[in-house]
Amino acid sequence: MSKPIVILVLALALGGCTLAQRVVVSEGIVAAKQFKDEEAKVLATGLCAIGIGAWNRNFDQSQRNAINALCGGPEE
Repeated sequence: MSKPIVILVLALALGGCTLAQRVVVSEGIVAAKQFKDEEAKVLATGLCAIGIGAWNRNFDQSQRNAINALCGGPEE
């Protein structure tokens, strides 16, 4: 499902919810966002810690440039 449709469905669904149900759903959304933010930090840290050999074997130049931009390395 596309994002606007999901948002519309959630908005309509929440319209019939009690305040307590809305709070639970909102807390779930906040928790999911926090989890994804932490996951992104861990994945970026792992990517920035990649070894030189794996770096040269597994990535083409455009990918290496993107990793350098993310990790603060020099652009080649």
